Amino acid sequence: MNLHENTQHRSTSLLTLRKQLEALKEYQCGEHPSRIIFISGIDRNEYETIKNKIKGSGTVKAIYDKCLNSYHFILISYFDLRDAKTVHRILQNKYSVSYAIAKDVLNDNEQNQGTIVVFNIEYSITNTQLKEVFGKYGDIKEIRETPNKKHHKFIEYYDLRNAQKAIEKLNHFEMKGRKIKIEPSRPGGIRQQLILRCVNALKLPNDLIGLPPPHEMIKLIDELIKTKEIMNEITSESFTISLPKPTVVGEELSKRFVGNESVGTPHLINCCESINQIKGIGLNEGEDVDEYKSVIVINNIPMTFSSNELINRIEKCVSCFYDLIFLSEAR
Repeated sequence: MNLHENTQHRSTSLLTLRKQLEALKEYQCGEHPSRIIFISGIDRNEYETIKNKIKGSGTVKAIYDKCLNSYHFILISYFDLRDAKTVHRILQNKYSVSYAIAKDVLNDNEQNQGTIVVFNIEYSITNTQLKEVFGKYGDIKEIRETPNKKHHKFIEYYDLRNAQKAIEKLNHFEMKGRKIKIEPSRPGGIRQQLILRCVNALKLPNDLIGLPPPHEMIKLIDELIKTKEIMNEITSESFTISLPKPTVVGEELSKRFVGNESVGTPHLINCCESINQIKGIGLNEGEDVDEYKSVIVINNIPMTFSSNELINRIEKCVSCFYDLIFLSEAR
């Protein structure tokens, strides 16, 4: 399968996932409160402003910013649901803010998302009695029953740390002659499986602390499809990558990067490979690796390709650092 066919195949797969997301009514607009806030469409400066705005608005469990440069979103996780709702309210008028979907991580004890399942409850025990026992370990948001399992009940705490305390203190606790069993309630089901498939299709990092809600995932898919369409447009043109006349790097090293001739088809730059080649030269102690840097020139970029689209494409495709990107008006 050539580059053009492979791109078309991936775009078709993404469109299929997009339709499935649109049909997913639950959590469609990211309005179902969770302890993880998803903020999209921001840059590094706005990120710093957001961090200042949320100071004093509750204890932050984690901030995930690995996708800030490439996908322009961050995730902020709180222990207490009330703190997450407060921050959502503070930021919603200025930024694109929604609630992320909790991600199940089996080896993380705190990933109960504040809800526990109590098994083997005696029929006559009321919700009021349960609240008296379990409320000692923190504020309870809700107690829910399962229609077909009268011995099971879900107890949701505002703070997931309190849910963990209840598990530690009350598991195998005896109530009215029965020993109850307590486990964290873990997110899952078809909804989460679909979101996870989208995460894999978009090649988002595996260590996300939460999953983007469906409407935000659709935005990411649309952006990726748009990028692929632009790359198809580039494929149909004479798109070349070459190095300028060698300076400090030297002619021989330049050839090691791109060969003797410019590349006549789209070519993803493997910077890791290039860096390894530089290391293979054998720098003397005290020598600066900057002396071995060079410039890559990309010719015949379509006028519809903006500087932001070029930067996003480069940051998605390469894994090393660059000092400067300059997009000339004359292409």
